[in-house]
Parts: sequence; structure tokens; C-alpha cells
Amino acid sequence: MLNVFRVLSPFFKTMNVSAPIMRSCLSGLFCLLLVAEGFAAVPSEATASAKGEYRLTDPDLKLVTVDSDPQVSFLGLAVDGMGRLFAGSREALFVYEPAAGGLYQPRRELFRFPKDAWVYDIAIRGHDLYVATTTALYLLRDGVVKREGLTAERLMWGWPVFHVHQGLHGMTFGPDGDLYLSLGDELVYYGDYRRRPDHFGHWPIYHGPDNAPTPYTGEGGVLRLSPDGRKLSVIANGTRNDCGLAFDEQWNLFGNDNDHEGMPNDYVPGRLLHITPHSYFNWPRGWMIEKQPWRSDLLDTMSADLGRYVPIGMAYYGDAFLGEKYRHALLVPEWGSRKIAYYPLQAAGDSFKTKEQIVLTGDGDARPVSVAVGRGGRLFAVVCFMVHNEGSPMYRSDLVMITRVNDTAAAPFTAFDEVAASSWQLFTELRNPNWSNRFRAHLELTRRGDASPELANLDPKSPTASHLIWLAASNSATRGEVQKLAGHADAEIRAEAVSALARFGVTGASGFFTTALKDSDPRVRQAGLAGLQDQTNELPFDAVVTAAGEDFSHIRQAADFLLAQRTTVAQLRTLCTSPELPRRRAGVVAIGFRLSLPPWDQPLDSTTSLDASKKDAYRITYAGGGEEVLTERAKMGNFTASEAWASRNKTTDDLALLDLLRERLTDTDASLTKQAALYLRLLGDAQTESQVNALLGFPAPPEKAKPIANATTTGLMELPEAYAKLDWVKEAASGDPKKGQELFNTRGCTVCHGIKDGDAGGGAPSLAGAGSRFSAQYIVESVITPNKVVAPLFRWTLAKLQNGDIVTGLITSETGAEVEFLLPAGVRRTVKKADIVSRELQDRSPMPEGLIQNPAELRDLVAFLLGQKTATQTGTPGAK
Repeated sequence: MLNVFRVLSPFFKTMNVSAPIMRSCLSGLFCLLLVAEGFAAVPSEATASAKGEYRLTDPDLKLVTVDSDPQVSFLGLAVDGMGRLFAGSREALFVYEPAAGGLYQPRRELFRFPKDAWVYDIAIRGHDLYVATTTALYLLRDGVVKREGLTAERLMWGWPVFHVHQGLHGMTFGPDGDLYLSLGDELVYYGDYRRRPDHFGHWPIYHGPDNAPTPYTGEGGVLRLSPDGRKLSVIANGTRNDCGLAFDEQWNLFGNDNDHEGMPNDYVPGRLLHITPHSYFNWPRGWMIEKQPWRSDLLDTMSADLGRYVPIGMAYYGDAFLGEKYRHALLVPEWGSRKIAYYPLQAAGDSFKTKEQIVLTGDGDARPVSVAVGRGGRLFAVVCFMVHNEGSPMYRSDLVMITRVNDTAAAPFTAFDEVAASSWQLFTELRNPNWSNRFRAHLELTRRGDASPELANLDPKSPTASHLIWLAASNSATRGEVQKLAGHADAEIRAEAVSALARFGVTGASGFFTTALKDSDPRVRQAGLAGLQDQTNELPFDAVVTAAGEDFSHIRQAADFLLAQRTTVAQLRTLCTSPELPRRRAGVVAIGFRLSLPPWDQPLDSTTSLDASKKDAYRITYAGGGEEVLTERAKMGNFTASEAWASRNKTTDDLALLDLLRERLTDTDASLTKQAALYLRLLGDAQTESQVNALLGFPAPPEKAKPIANATTTGLMELPEAYAKLDWVKEAASGDPKKGQELFNTRGCTVCHGIKDGDAGGGAPSLAGAGSRFSAQYIVESVITPNKVVAPLFRWTLAKLQNGDIVTGLITSETGAEVEFLLPAGVRRTVKKADIVSRELQDRSPMPEGLIQNPAELRDLVAFLLGQKTATQTGTPGAK
């Protein structure tokens, strides 16, 4: 292209064209050439997208388009101190270099991963890029500055991948310089959700240059990995699908969690998570305390009214650029509700409370999927265009910058090269009022490992305080100075100091952390429990029991875990028979944890049988390493607490603890009887089954359903002409919603779909709030051609049986012995696993065709569904 400029410049001169016009023409030609060669478009300002598909809610802000592409499918984002913007996609990793006097140069591909890898998140440390794909964490050394010959080192891997929505997602560096990562629940319907919702997966996670294995047992969780990959720890467990992680300015860790649309009565509302050390979020045995207020093992919800918001990504905003109202807030792109929300954080005891505020909202198919902070406090986001939930889609996506309305086209900022800066410059940067600057400087200091900050005159109001405490705690030479801060007058300083020492250790740890349990501030007490867990083998019994009786849920749960792990049977008997309700409650939860929750990062009991029948989930293709069959490396698979308990060689202590739970079924406190019953149900205790059912209720066996009339499964992919030629927006406007409701009830739709909040659902996607979630055309295609696009969670399985039968349907529950299928005709069939010869997940929908007989009926049904709208639960656009 430079040759074009050399050729045409003399031509313009001979035509006597002025220099400004010549530059303008050449610039325009250059842009055309870029577009012709597939480069990014020139950034442009807009207050909304080109077609008005999404817009900002704040008139003081504006959108600037950085890039748009019909097929690249952008996802993960990261920005460094020099303003370089890194973007992941379905398979590739790109970089946008800042343009001199402008915004960004055209994108450049850095690396291409295997098909359907999906770059969910990117983290920057020094000149290295850490790239989280669904299947693995990769390290691209010098990827920040190197542009050719990059290789991807597999730094952490080994979990099965049932589908790309549930793998490795969120990622951020922490105050200790380690990498924190979120992993989704890969079990997918394993367990008996109707009677005993509970399941676990077990597999080794390989990490570091030597591929050292660390056992992992749980559902989705949060991991901590050293930058070299050698040390791996499990920080939290019991999430379904945390798709984002972020630390705030006091190094509190936050995440978010996705819903399960096929079980709307129990699991649909999304969650924001305050992730403390060893927190357990109870998926799938419990979702929100608001749904089961009698439980004392659940963690309080930061916001109870989020609805189906389907978060994908998270960032913390602590900068000044966008305005004060955005400071100290979590930013969450919400795919399902088509918005980017911000959540101002308000401390509440040992955790936080927040309310949703909206910064960007989309229409139709416009769905935000990621957000990052950079370039002086501006926001970068990706808006994808998807009609519905697909397994591995190829979608149009826009990469945009959110900035002040009065910002200039060049978006000026002060670049800071952390890697080239001196230690003195980095410590000076820790005084920057903007969190994004301080975060990067802090990370660089941890990378160098030579920080020895002075704490004698620490100013608790200075933004530097939290950084200095953590940096000092990481250095054994200055750790004693941090220990002194545990007696500081400012509670924030005390909490920060005890948290840092809980991570790195302290002289006289048992006494130090026991003393912290007596602090007046709940954040200090919570940090003290983390320190006892991680830095000692001690159990100050009375102090921990007192903590287990608190109203603050993070403290209470952490204390219950300590009691579960370290008490004797005699101590637990004392608790369970105490006249004081808080002590009895602590005893019951501790026993429940001990008997029904396996250790998260230890070898599994050898008697536990593991189900690995979803064979495709264990066959993974990695960058640079070809295909791995994980089950050939180690024993792994799924199980439930009841299955593990049934096969366990029970000790005298096990049986004594089981008896203590049984005794609490007649406790004088109704909530405590239910708490004991919950654990007995999870263990499958036959002796108390009738009592447990009476206390908790028991779902009646489903009535023998009549097959849905006219149900067919031809695999029709395109609308018949009678339907395709109609304008369904106009048709729906003239439809009769009352007749549509009658059709919904009489044609079998209610067998599988819930239609309002509180409906239990039958395993298919909830249709609550359908009018806020789906277009008329989408509903038409879903009803008439349900196989055109099928969401990953709702694809049918074809199973071949020993007697030659073939069963096709949606698997709605599975145990080690049986599989339950929801058949296209709306009936359920349970098949013994021993009778299954093979099974295959297919890109077909269990939803039948033929339920609607003509366009007139469909007109009424669409009118009814479009009338189902709710203010708060805008819904997950699941597919058929």
C-alpha cells in the first residue's frame, strides 16, 4: 500500500491539487484499501450503533466504534498501560495498537487457537499475555510487544468440556500477584434434580511447566494459580457458571453466576457473588437464601432481584474519568437482558449490597458480552448480535469505546509503561487516584518481587494504603510491620492487614487469627477465619463456635467449614444437644458439610464410583498439542453425595454423626429440623425418608403423561411457504391472546415450558417474560422449525439400548444408575444405564413439530407469548 502512495503522489502534483486535498484523497483511498483487505474500519463516533440497535443511558457519555465485523465474533478484552487493546474471539487473539494522533490502528492477529476455543478473558502481566479459553489457560510470552512467531504454552488444563458455555471464563490478577480464574460447572444435568438436586465432578487439573496434577472435586469454582503455573489452589466452589471476576480497591473479590433456564422454579435468578476464601455457593443444592429462608448454610445475596440476566464478563470501575457515580462499582455485560449494568458497592457487614443501574441498553439481537477499563478510565465493550443461545456461534460483533461526550477524537491519555518504569516510579503510581493505574503498578511490583514498602506512617485515607499492606505482607522482611497493623484504629486497615496475613502467613498464627475473631469489625473476623483455615491446623473451639452463631453469612459459613473439618464427634455431639439454638445449628451444618461435601483439592475416596459416560466431553483439542482423551490419563467423572455415601466404607464416626442428624429431625426449631432433613435427603438416608419428605415436601411422581397430539420430529429446517410469506409482527398484532393461551395449555406446551414466574417448568426453556425476550419471528421459527437452531443445554440425546430400541429425547436428570429422557411427545422415560449400549448428543431439539396446525393458530399463540412481559426478569433467550 505504501507503493500506492508513492505512485499517486506525483500524479496529484501534476494535476495541481493542493496538499490538504491530496492528503484527504490519499487517506480515503487508504481506508478503502484497508477495508478491501479485511482490516478494521476507521473508528467513528456514535451516540448509538449504526442502526440504533444499542445506546447509552447517560447523556454525558458517548459511544465510539473501534471495530465491527460480521464474522470475527469478539469476546474477551484487556487494555494495558500503553493503551494497547487486546481482543479475543471465537478462535483468534487480536491487538489494536494506539494510533499516533488518533485512536487505534487496524487490528492485527496475534495467535489462532483451535476451532471453537473461545477466548473468554485476557490478563496482562509484564510483557506476557494470559489467555483463558474454554478448554485451557495459555501463556503467550512477550505477547504484549511481540508481533510475530508467538506460541501458546498450555499453563492449566484438564477439565472436561461438555459445551463451550461452561468452561474457563473469568480471570484477573490478585493482590498477591497470583491469577484468579473461574471455571463453570461441566456436569450438565447429572443428578436427580427433582428429588435430590446435587452433584459433583472429579478430575485432575494439570498445571505448570511439568503438568503437575491437582485433584479437583466440585461444580463450578474459583481457582488461584501462581503466574508460573506451579501452585494451584481452590478458592471457592459451588458455582454454576461464573463468567467474570474482579477485585475492588480493598482487594475484595467479586464474580457473577448464570441461571438454569430449564429449572425456573428453583434456579433462574442470576447472582452477583462476593467471593471470600473457602466460600461455597451451593449449586445445585440451593441458589438463594430468599428462596429457602430456613437454611443457615447459604450465603446472603448481594442483590435479590436481578432476574435472568446471563452475565458474561465483569470489571471493577474505580477511576475518575466517567464521573463519580460510576466509581466503586462493578460493571457487568448482561447477554440475556441486552444491557451493560453497573452495581455501586455498599458495604454490609461481612459482605456487600447493591442495586442494578444501567449504562448501555440494546434492542433486538444486540447483546453485550464483555467490558474492560483502560486508556485513562474509558470503557471498552463488545456488543454481539445473536438471535438466540447457540453452542458456538459466528456472529456480527461491534467493539466500542464508552467515553465522555466531550472527549476528543484522539481520546488522549497519559501512557505509562509499567515494565520500563523504575520501582520508585511504580510506588509513585500507587498514589494515582485511578484504580486501573494503581492496579497495573501493583501487579508490576508483585512481578518483580522486590517491594519493601514503609508502613510506619501509613495514611488510612490514602489510596496507597491497601497496596502497601499487601506488598509488605508478601515480603518476609516487612511482614512483621503488617502484623502491627492488626491493632490499627481504622477497621479498613485492620481488615486489609489480617486478610493479607491470612494469605501469606504470620508468626504465632493460631493466636493471631484467634484474636482477630474477637474484633468488632466483621470483615476482620472473616479474615481471621480464613487465616485459621489456611495458616494453621488449630481449632479455637469456642471462638469458632461463636462465629458460627453470627448473623453474617460469610462468617457463619467459614466457621461451619472449620468445625466440619476439625472437630471431634464428641464436640459435635455437644453442639447438637446444646440448649442454645445457634450452637445446635452450627453442629448440624458442620455435620452436613462433613458427610456430604468432599474435599475440593484432595484425592477422592477410592470407593466413589465416577460416571464418565459423556465421552465427548473428555476429548479435547488444545493449541499446539493435538487431541487429548482425558479419561486415558486419570480416573474422572461425575457423582452425587448419595452415591458416594452409599458406596463409602462407613466408620464408627460416620454412623455416629448420621445419628446426630437423625435426632435433630425432632428439634423444637422448625428451621433446624429442615436443615437436618436437607442433609439426610442429600445422603439418601432410607431410615428417615418418610420424616424428611414430610418436613421438606416431596415432589409427587409425575402423572403418566398423555403423548402430545400431532407431535412429529421430521427435522424441518425452513418455514413452509404458508408461514414464511407472512409479516409476523403484523400478524401477531391482530392475534387473539386468549385463544393463544388456550392453545398453549391444550396443545401440550405446559408439559415442558413454564410460562410465568414460579412455574416449575418441565426441563425446557422457561417462557416467562417471553415478550421481553423474543421477537415475533423468533417465536414463529421456534414453534414451526424447532430444529433450525438448538441451544447447547437443550439438544436431544440418541441412546441405543441392548434390546435394539432407540430412545431420543432431552436428558433431564441422570444418576450413576439411570437416565431420564423427556421425549418429543412430552412424556418421560427412565432408562437404566446398564441397558444403554451407546449414546450421542445430537444437534436436534426434543421439541416436537406439528403442535400448531395453521397460520391462524400460530398468530394467536404468538400474540399470547409476546404479551408475557416482566419488568425485572427480561430473560435468557434460550433456544428450543
